[in-house]
Amino acid sequence: MVSVEKSKNDEMIQTDDETSLKWRFAEELLRNPNDPFRAAMNIVYDDTVAALTLMDRCLQSTEIAQMKAQLVEELGEDEFLPSEGQIIRDILTRAERTNDDGDYVKLMSLVLDARGMTSKAKASTSVVVNNTTNNQTMHVPVMVNSNGKELSDDEWEASLIEQQENLITVH
Repeated sequence: MVSVEKSKNDEMIQTDDETSLKWRFAEELLRNPNDPFRAAMNIVYDDTVAALTLMDRCLQSTEIAQMKAQLVEELGEDEFLPSEGQIIRDILTRAERTNDDGDYVKLMSLVLDARGMTSKAKASTSVVVNNTTNNQTMHVPVMVNSNGKELSDDEWEASLIEQQENLITVH
């Protein structure tokens, strides 16, 4: 822990090595690129005056940009990205702070998806089966009379003509 103390004339005095402090600030600034105050608070913890002083001192230093570049080169960009748990906590915090129900539902669905608590719709698998058959048989309708007796071709033709005549003539 780096300590920053006040002197008798309210000047901030750095008790740890200045270069070490800048390295730590550069690392925290990579983790919190849009919030240098949070980066400073992560070093001095609960002393806001010390954090503001540290932030002011380090942001004015030209070495910080070089240190950040060197850290990324040595450790890689992924080292400074938030973990899955940190991302989920951040989304939960945002969901708790929102006043819009729609935003709340969207944020909570992100959390549930990230934690594997929602079932994803499975992609429908459709299988197309083309069955081509070449039947060499012919189906011929069989006519039967009212007694269930199969009619010959001549009897069938005669019953068909009779049926057609009954349809045409009105009694």
